Amino acid sequence: MRPRVLHWGATPEEVARAMPGDDLLPHATLQTTRAVTVHAPAAAVWPWLVQMGPRPRASAYTYDWIERMLGIDIATSERILPEFQQLASGEYLGLKNGQGLVASEVESDRHLVLQWVPTGNTWAFALYSEPDGATRLVFRNRLTGGELRF
Repeated sequence: MRPRVLHWGATPEEVARAMPGDDLLPHATLQTTRAVTVHAPAAAVWPWLVQMGPRPRASAYTYDWIERMLGIDIATSERILPEFQQLASGEYLGLKNGQGLVASEVESDRHLVLQWVPTGNTWAFALYSEPDGATRLVFRNRLTGGELRF
């Protein structure tokens, strides 16, 4: 069951493919690669990715109640938030207790790489256009074994 969860929705090619941000944590002890097809062009998916982050941003599109149990101030947005459509490399998205995310790589409509502070673990999102106009959203976590504590 574990391999299915680690690579949910991803093809073997997507799991094997190098992704943006892989070089930020070259000696990861755990890597997950998950994917989903979104029936929209990358330019329509990007606004949802770039606005991710703790309140007042749009959340991580997970289960809010789980995030709140972990002490993360999250409220999932169900709309595009114009005020959070710009994100620059190096920008810090704080959580609490000195923890947060740094936008390590930002390439509009292509990929977003976030790096956890202080662990250095990475969370990468890449958009790959499909011939039928859909987009493959492939997301990868690379971990060193360090844990986040909230």
